Amino acid sequence: MINLFEETYYLSWFSSYTLSTAFYNQQGELLNEAVVYGDNLPDCGTGWLGITNSAVKCGSGFLIASSFGGSLRIHKVGENGTAAPIEPADYYLPTTAARVASGALPGGEYVVLWFKGYNEDQTPIGLYADYFNAQDSLIAANIPIKLYDDQNPPYFYDSYSAPYFLINANTDTSYQLILFEQDSLLVSVYQFDGYGNMISTPNKIFLPNNFFVSNSYRQVTSFALSNKVDGKRKLFTSVQDEAGTYPNTFILKHNAITTLDEDGNQAGNIITDTTQFITISKSPFLNSDGSYFYSNTLSGDIFLKRNINYTPLDSTKINDDETGSREINPVISVIDDGEALIGWNDEVGVAVQKIDASGNRIGEKKRTADKNFISFSDKTSISIRKSDYNSPFGFIAFAKYDDKLNLQTIDTVYTNPASNQVNYTSYKLNIDNFVLFYSMLDSLCLNVYNKSGILLNKYSFPAGSN
Repeated sequence: MINLFEETYYLSWFSSYTLSTAFYNQQGELLNEAVVYGDNLPDCGTGWLGITNSAVKCGSGFLIASSFGGSLRIHKVGENGTAAPIEPADYYLPTTAARVASGALPGGEYVVLWFKGYNEDQTPIGLYADYFNAQDSLIAANIPIKLYDDQNPPYFYDSYSAPYFLINANTDTSYQLILFEQDSLLVSVYQFDGYGNMISTPNKIFLPNNFFVSNSYRQVTSFALSNKVDGKRKLFTSVQDEAGTYPNTFILKHNAITTLDEDGNQAGNIITDTTQFITISKSPFLNSDGSYFYSNTLSGDIFLKRNINYTPLDSTKINDDETGSREINPVISVIDDGEALIGWNDEVGVAVQKIDASGNRIGEKKRTADKNFISFSDKTSISIRKSDYNSPFGFIAFAKYDDKLNLQTIDTVYTNPASNQVNYTSYKLNIDNFVLFYSMLDSLCLNVYNKSGILLNKYSFPAGSN
């Protein structure tokens, strides 16, 4: 979670390989929601899959840098919730990024730091930085960040034991790197410039000796840095550790809150807890009274919580659910005249909510069979359906809905008894027509329909044709 604007806050969550974002006002009312990106399961030929999400305020919006199956992805999300990928010219973003962090300077310049966790090319394993200006143009790429002497390399030279790290942009042109080594009690704070050079001796912070009891199995569940209040930030670290001997194993819980000053020095005592399972997002929001907001999920539901140290103060469920689970994969479909539809899956099925241009809800949510719509000038809609991996055969169809989102008819476009795998894309051609582009055996087909589902034109592109 990140407090983005004066009267709104932002949440992001990752579910079923879909990264989603939402804006809420101080009353917890939804203002806007968007899917940044969604993909199928990445190719895991290396045996490793990394999904690390990092979001920081950047200019009038915010920056999301993430690793998806090792591929570095960068998105800018504007104040209205729209997301745009950053794809530098003449530079391919890394495909071996085990962990990712990002930081932005007040002028809009930003850095994306990534840890190369396995060796599929000739680039040495280690930390690297890519630098961008405020216009999203690449300044420098693949700048190595040297944290150790050559004679004293770190232990974590593989994907699975890569360090956890965060970036905090300073007020000048330098960045602060906060790094937590696995299988260690050590948190290191480094200062480096825009060229990846260390500009001061790193600060070393040791968590209490009883923070870890055993090292047989460890999982870092929280490593997060708050915003700055009165020149200080709070660093949240949580680890779960398996202890005992099978079958009498049990999970130990270790949580720590460390206060850091502007130079990364420890300020005050470290506050610890061993009673709670806690997962805190990348950017908990610190208040002037010492309390902080963070978000988490429980059985698929999203909650906004407020604590002071490890004492809960209040908790608010921010989504609208039925029985308490599985609200995932939201999509937004734009309607003319400043309206849109948000559709999502939950434990009951599919739900759709209409909103206006300011993100205010219009009417009540509605149960439908579909969640992704193309809407026309008279507010009627269609939704494309296709076979999935559980279907006995392949098909493409579209369902027609009236202006109240009541299902009218379902028209089948194509069936294939030989295979259930069908690919398609569709979009609105003008206010009353839409295009459906799909695969059919050894051909590609492009169909043009009007809002009533009447076929206007059809084109076929056989395999091997121009």
